[in-house]
Amino acid sequence: MKINKLKSLAAALSLPAGSNMAHALMPWNDGPPDIVIYTSGGAAQDRAIDLAVVSSLVEPETDDWFSDKTSIGSIGSRWRAYYFVGKSTLGGGLAGRKIVFEKRSYGTAGYGVVPLVGNDGRGISMEHFNIQGLPQTIWTADGAKRWVASITGANASTYLAKVLPDAGFLGADPGILLKLGTESYQNKLRN
Repeated sequence: MKINKLKSLAAALSLPAGSNMAHALMPWNDGPPDIVIYTSGGAAQDRAIDLAVVSSLVEPETDDWFSDKTSIGSIGSRWRAYYFVGKSTLGGGLAGRKIVFEKRSYGTAGYGVVPLVGNDGRGISMEHFNIQGLPQTIWTADGAKRWVASITGANASTYLAKVLPDAGFLGADPGILLKLGTESYQNKLRN
């Protein structure tokens, strides 16, 4: 990760905690989040991430989930964003804050960490799910507190933004994927 990203994240985390809300958060009603965290990894970690976010980060009954809809011929099932109030037990100024935690599952296990270290250590910006500023009318309800959208090449610019991930999840031995001097997905990895 770039140092300036770490400083920005640390500054955001140090903000004082606000009051807890007892309702699900929706960007069109509750406004922009106080902090957004972009993550990457393979689809193998999706269920584990769902459980970790809900059990460890979310103040109960405050979360809404946003994802792309799985369908043949679309980009499908590659992004999920959780919009919630930080659990009261969280430290670092996250308790009571409005948080978006986004996970990109597009790619194999290597995409969890390759974007963070690729391009000679500068990182690789990739398409990440952006739910901020989007109206309720472009979402389809998919159960209670669940929202989906069909993302295609024609509407991708509405839902996706090129962002360098803040963190990654890896489901394989990093020594194999990130061996220096070998080719990664897009670039040769260097010291």
